[in-house]
Amino acid sequence: MLQNVVAAFLSDLRERDLDLPLLALLHADEFFDIHFTHGNAEFGKDFLAKRKSSDGCMEQWCFQSKAGDINQSTWRNDVQGQLLEAATSNLGHPGFDTNLPRRVALIVTGRLAGNAALAAQDFNENYVHGKLGLAKIEFWTIDVLAERFTQKTLAALGPQPDDLRRSGAFLQFHGDALQGKTTAAALETYSQTWLPRDDDTEVFKVAFEAALIAQALRQRERHYEEVHAYLALARALLAMIHDRGSDSEELVLLRDAARAGARDACSRFVASVEPAWRSSKCDLVRSELPGVAEPAHYLVYCARMVEIVSLAFFWSSEPATRVTLGKLLDEFVAAEPGAGHPLSDRHVVSLVWAALVLIATGRRECATKLIRNATVWLCDRFEDGGGLASVDADPADEIRAVFGARFEFVEQAGSRHSFCACALADLAAFLQDGQLYADVVNDLLATKIAAQYWQAADTPGQFVVEGEDVVQFMSVRFEETLPHGDGSYAEHVVTEPAQFSASKIAGPSWYIGLSLLLRDRYFVRLWQAIVAGSP
Repeated sequence: MLQNVVAAFLSDLRERDLDLPLLALLHADEFFDIHFTHGNAEFGKDFLAKRKSSDGCMEQWCFQSKAGDINQSTWRNDVQGQLLEAATSNLGHPGFDTNLPRRVALIVTGRLAGNAALAAQDFNENYVHGKLGLAKIEFWTIDVLAERFTQKTLAALGPQPDDLRRSGAFLQFHGDALQGKTTAAALETYSQTWLPRDDDTEVFKVAFEAALIAQALRQRERHYEEVHAYLALARALLAMIHDRGSDSEELVLLRDAARAGARDACSRFVASVEPAWRSSKCDLVRSELPGVAEPAHYLVYCARMVEIVSLAFFWSSEPATRVTLGKLLDEFVAAEPGAGHPLSDRHVVSLVWAALVLIATGRRECATKLIRNATVWLCDRFEDGGGLASVDADPADEIRAVFGARFEFVEQAGSRHSFCACALADLAAFLQDGQLYADVVNDLLATKIAAQYWQAADTPGQFVVEGEDVVQFMSVRFEETLPHGDGSYAEHVVTEPAQFSASKIAGPSWYIGLSLLLRDRYFVRLWQAIVAGSP
């Protein structure tokens, strides 16, 4: 059954979608010094890697990857020349060792169809090996890949009952993703199985499961959840850094692939919303997006849009892309009041990172308006009804809290605690706007809202929602006026770690993904480094 899942996964991949699982497979097969070289200067080599042969001889491998079946025309006009270049050209990455025996492999997510198989065999035996005297090219077609991926996955799972249960849980979860039933919250819960355990966590299994789930969600056009599949993988890789106390080539390459996958998924999400929004003259409610005219759906659309644009901004290394994304966020926040109206505390982190993008791009006025808009919204919710539902509330409770007050028969929870309140005060303080900060804090005091905060320590608890060592501040006390130049305006800022061991190694921007995955923390002491730094 697992091999059928793997074969179906491979057959639907586009060329670059193979990068993440292939990197994991190469490392699992004891390749090292791996470099991704696809691009204008690849010289027939998408990947380079080294490995010792069975007789102990070090070899330089060159991989060319293709998606789908290859027919005779494609073989003749495209593939054959690239393989010949890979086998003979000494040009390429600085890590390419021309002094080592060279091996070349063509990786195909389909098959060599029709006469292409005969042409490839003739080229390999009579020209590459026979005339040039080079090692024969290996062909890793879908059948070879499916077997290799399946064997590695089964080896990673092991024979123990717990391992077999995890295999069944994955197949069930993957099936739900294929049917479009998976939520971001369910994905976070399931992906806790990817976190380091007492034994040696198998990196290949984690990366391959993430790739399978992300592709299933992409097939269903569930791009928001697809983004979260990559965030879950990023969390696992961060946790491995924390667990090991160091980085490795494998983790660096997989993090880069996870970030690239998340960026691509973000682009797909934005492409599914922005055209409809612009065609409706930047009025989301009037767009043709499904369900957006319903008030709760509208607020969720707004939160997800600003969240995804913000993540794409901070995780992009292209200045032009950042300019485009910053402008889009500015326009969206200015046009859509729902951008500052979180449906519940679960959506607060979306607002936080959006405000920080606006600050990072010099749009302080827009950020200020967003914070004021959200403060009015929050205080009105507490004055008129049940406030906002908690981070872990289900959709029914979210709707009941925001919209139920107008109906006498709808029971309200009556809690005065608010994660949103803490975020708004922290954002106002980060802007170093004394008047804005004083206004926000005074409004919270006037409406008797208790600001709530979850503070992670530099321990494994930082990676899970219910970490035993995560400190919960039930009612944060803010200074009524903003002190200058430090974070002494509130205790939760003073006592939070300024850095985490994984953020020192991988970089602070990875904690944006962790925040968006977990939903209950935003690592306030990392903001300055994130806003000032690069991905």
